[in-house]
Amino acid sequence: MARIKCTNPHCGHEYFRPFVTSLKYACKAFYLCPSCSQKRTLVFSENMTNDVLLRLPHRQYVWTFPRALRVFFKHDRKLFGEVSRLIFQMIQSFYNEAAGKKIRTAAVLCFQTAGDFLRFNSLYHGMVLEGGFDEEGNFVFIPFDNLDKMSEYFRRMIIKFFLDKKLINERFARNLLTCSSDMQVIAVIMDPIEIRTILRHLVKIGRSPPGLNHSCLK
Repeated sequence: MARIKCTNPHCGHEYFRPFVTSLKYACKAFYLCPSCSQKRTLVFSENMTNDVLLRLPHRQYVWTFPRALRVFFKHDRKLFGEVSRLIFQMIQSFYNEAAGKKIRTAAVLCFQTAGDFLRFNSLYHGMVLEGGFDEEGNFVFIPFDNLDKMSEYFRRMIIKFFLDKKLINERFARNLLTCSSDMQVIAVIMDPIEIRTILRHLVKIGRSPPGLNHSCLK
């Protein structure tokens, strides 16, 4: 069952609606039920695997923001698109510098606004090609292990972005530069040994991921 309520202050009508398998009544993209949400996730993953991602090395990254800046995303969703372009430009610049020449890379970026306990959050997930193609069509493999410099560049780039848009003042920007540790770039762990160590810990504390095959942890 789903409880649906009109947000119009002059209406306020609300009702309950059962979920059925018919597309006519399915919640589709609104994530009102676990079934539809899971189906949409699987369809999206299949499309990414079969039609979007190249058969080349990719890596997932996460870009996080401090709580002090999250409120701006909440009241202006256009910021998500602008910051997405900044993130991609940053990746492209780092790859050009590492390759010593101009290359063309690719990435799929999306933002997440749902946090724990339904609190508003703002972070980006990205599936990034680990490298790019030069003018002759050759693929240049560029893996990044140490993300300290990229995280620092990301912090300064985002603070300048909000400062240029006059959403924060210079004093607030300086405070973010000196004390903001929540603004960073995180790479998803690729080492299988470290992954198994984390999974063993999750099993030990009773938070094992659904469908986990425990035999793979031996």
